[in-house]
Amino acid sequence: MTPEQLEQAIEYVAKSPFAQSEFEAVKVAIFSFAEAEAQKAIPYGLRTISRFLRWIYKKLKGDVKIMSGIATITVNDGTNVLEGATVSYVVNNVTCEATTDSSGAATIEGLDAGSYDFTAALSGYTSASVTLAITDDTTTTGTISLTKESTTTTTEGESTVSTIETAAKEAAAAAAISSLTTTATDTSTNLASAISAKITELTNEIKTTSSPWVKARNAIEIAAMSAALAGLVAGLKSGLEELKDKIS
Repeated sequence: MTPEQLEQAIEYVAKSPFAQSEFEAVKVAIFSFAEAEAQKAIPYGLRTISRFLRWIYKKLKGDVKIMSGIATITVNDGTNVLEGATVSYVVNNVTCEATTDSSGAATIEGLDAGSYDFTAALSGYTSASVTLAITDDTTTTGTISLTKESTTTTTEGESTVSTIETAAKEAAAAAAISSLTTTATDTSTNLASAISAKITELTNEIKTTSSPWVKARNAIEIAAMSAALAGLVAGLKSGLEELKDKIS
């Protein structure tokens, strides 16, 4: 808190009804003490003591006389009063707050005469304000009606977020499937080329060899490789379809 704000806060507290009552109590205490002392001092100069007491009384009376006004703000929703609403206002560039009670009212004391803007706020409602002219030794009343905030924006916002999330998931799934399809296709193509090359090699060997054993062995290997190639292609296709269903 800056020195200026501290000075303003002290000045505001000094002008509150509570501080004023304390000043009055101090005044009475001092006056009573001085009067008691005067009684003791009568033999030594009653006239002088009486003048001193009158001076103290006038001085205190002039110094502690403080005028202030009161504002009572009632907050409702147009039908029912609203408890727990925050009523804010500014005093000497310092923002102050009060809270409405069960009757929807907030009473603010110790206000200097002048114009004040009071703003009411409550969760779920749109804030609203009222301006009151405060006068000394007078209670000024004002009413602030709040309206409930619309939930349309929130619903639309949630719907938009949901739509974006769905689109993002679908795009991610499509990208994943596309990537896997490309990888699987490249892999199967490479394997098919390798198997085809091996089959060609074995077939040529059958044609050139005179060994019955080699011909029989190569024929079995060619049949196994052909079956493996067909199974590989079918398996990759089935796996991609199953993965697509799971991601979707």
